Amino acid sequence: MREISRQVERPELRARALALEGQVRTKLGQGEAGVALVRSALSLALTENATSAAAEAYFRLGSALEHSAAYPAAIDAYTTAHSYCRAQGLEGPGDVCFACLAPIMVHTGEWQRAAEVCREVLAEEAAPVARMVATGELGYVYALRGEPGRGRRLIAEALAFARQNGPIGLEVETMHALARVEELDPADGDAGGRMRGFLERWQTREEVHYSVSAFRWAATLFARRGHGPDAGACADALARIAATTGDTEAVAALAHALGELALLNGDADGAVQQFAQALELLAEVPAPHDRAETQVRAATAFAAAGARQEAIDRLSDAYRTARKLGARPLASRAAEELQALGESVEVRSAGLSRREVEVLRLAAEGLTNREIATRLFLSKRTADMHVRNLLAKLDCRSRVQATQRARTLQLLE
Repeated sequence: MREISRQVERPELRARALALEGQVRTKLGQGEAGVALVRSALSLALTENATSAAAEAYFRLGSALEHSAAYPAAIDAYTTAHSYCRAQGLEGPGDVCFACLAPIMVHTGEWQRAAEVCREVLAEEAAPVARMVATGELGYVYALRGEPGRGRRLIAEALAFARQNGPIGLEVETMHALARVEELDPADGDAGGRMRGFLERWQTREEVHYSVSAFRWAATLFARRGHGPDAGACADALARIAATTGDTEAVAALAHALGELALLNGDADGAVQQFAQALELLAEVPAPHDRAETQVRAATAFAAAGARQEAIDRLSDAYRTARKLGARPLASRAAEELQALGESVEVRSAGLSRREVEVLRLAAEGLTNREIATRLFLSKRTADMHVRNLLAKLDCRSRVQATQRARTLQLLE
């Protein structure tokens, strides 16, 4: 394609060819080279004042950055693209660029902002593709928040549009979202059947970006139901994606799926190793909900391996993340598993250690730091440290505030 672009004499067509090649390269795992090509195409289009080609290059730059997992940069690119298109009177492309912010924001945990973008698009006479992206992503946010009734109609509408008109990314995202709705409300459909259909559809197109989260989640869905062959098929698909792109998220998702298979086979130690690798990789990626879901499954593996405290730590982190996001289904699952391990959700959600809770309860009784140290057989310095730490974790400036906060969290009961 590069040779073709060189042979094109018209700068506008050359810019379009370069931008397309760059976008394709990022989807093939050549992120740095692909992004560079799109940037050169954009520079050429802007230099030649080729407005339509520049608008297209802006969009492809956002897409290339998104597929390279450079999410903050992708948000900046789509935002700039939207502003440029509006300034040039290109409402349709501008609408699409603006709507494309929503899937990234959902992925990076900016759910409130994503919902605002979706509603803004839907409030205008936007292009059909932009409206359907906004419709589907708004429904997806509802599903992640545990509101399947509000999400199902929106997701189904966007999925129907995507199947008839494309794009494939929207079809992938909405099939995954609809399966999540069906898991929350089994009377509304079969999540497992939906994801088997997803796998069959994927094999005809092999989309390699939005499918990663979908297959990671589906591997857990099937593993929890004891459906080994289906979980294995998800792992196989993720292996193909990871081999094609080398993307960190894809490799992390593959490790997650292999962890699920190890759990199914009774290999708790192997599962711990795989989930730990997934979490290490996801630490580099701004995808808090995906990481929290992996933490919950890692906790299952740790508990099965007899590492109770490690399981509690991961469930606690996942619970706090889910609460912050407003992901009620995930928070509920983490809370249930914490309680199954005999741990207080309230204590863990505050991030306090058992010793800090003991210190807090004595402080609430009015004991001084020296008296607390004597009661707990600690040094005065250690008691001082515990008090400072618990005040910081509870975001309080005084013992009185900490006591009030502790009562609200039911830490003193």
